[in-house]
Amino acid sequence: MRIPGVVTAAILTTNKCSAACQECCFQCTPKNNNRVTLHQMKVFVDNLLTDFPEVKSLVFTGGECFLLKQDLFDIITYASEKGLGTRCITNGYWAKSKEQAKKILSKLKKCGLTEINFSTGDNHQEWVPFQNIVNATVCAVNMEMPVVISVENHSSAAFKVADVYNHPEIMDMMDEDVEHGLFNVMNTIWIPFQKDTEYSYNFKAEKEDKSIKKNIKGCDSILEYIGLDPTNQVISCCGLTLSYIDSMKLGELDDDNLFSLYKKQFDDFLKIWLWVDGPEFIYNYILKEVPAVERNDKLIHPCQFCAEVYNNPRIKEKLQALNEDLMFEVLNRYHVKLKTIARSKMRGEKVI
Repeated sequence: MRIPGVVTAAILTTNKCSAACQECCFQCTPKNNNRVTLHQMKVFVDNLLTDFPEVKSLVFTGGECFLLKQDLFDIITYASEKGLGTRCITNGYWAKSKEQAKKILSKLKKCGLTEINFSTGDNHQEWVPFQNIVNATVCAVNMEMPVVISVENHSSAAFKVADVYNHPEIMDMMDEDVEHGLFNVMNTIWIPFQKDTEYSYNFKAEKEDKSIKKNIKGCDSILEYIGLDPTNQVISCCGLTLSYIDSMKLGELDDDNLFSLYKKQFDDFLKIWLWVDGPEFIYNYILKEVPAVERNDKLIHPCQFCAEVYNNPRIKEKLQALNEDLMFEVLNRYHVKLKTIARSKMRGEKVI
């Protein structure tokens, strides 16, 4: 069976975080001490290079990956020396001053880090001032390290993307960086995980925001991603609802089983269908087939639809009884999508 090429790899280094954001998708807090060891991360890197040579970069996230301290610098060095690009996602708690930020970023650059991303917004700023992000961003751009700032996005958010661009130090930095284009800001959909929290989303006003635009299509995160979580489990996805979908955990990593764990996904028809049509399409299809399933109007993000498809007992019951005609139709479109990718030379292919 021909399979898509993996294009994204990540290590969710820890569930520990310097913050305790109310709506954290991975339920990270300062009290959650789960983390991968340096040895486990090195094993993942070695397997990744052997089994998925098409992958060119590796993302380190969390939780808060900087809580790994020297282990983070060591694994970035290890991956970089083996030819991988590296990127960190952080809340910037460590950049309390420009002096501190410069010291840490200089060390990261020597280790080979190729990009850094900062997360901010209403929830994050209860724990980490935006000035921390400014400190680190200005220092990183000055040393020609690409920066992306991700801002929590929902209609009632007090802090918005415009607030990043309008900060005086950011404005000055952008004027100086006009030739290099090292700086970018993006909206990141912020969805509630607490039952008593509700956010609204103004799709018309924010129609240019691709993170919440209503566009039902196949999920390229599944099958084209491989990751490691803080308990040394290989994972199929690092989506917002990963913690709520047991099937996204493929098994514990050992010295040489990464590809065999990845390959297990192709015994799961639902993962193939997700890649072809996406979770919202599948959700809508099941609702037409099973009128007794009540539509959940609070679902807004593809990851939420995915969790509903996997965890709603009535939907799971229907998925276990799909007719062969539908399955053959999905598999046919799976191979059409593979051929389209191959023709466009966007990704490589591997045969299992």
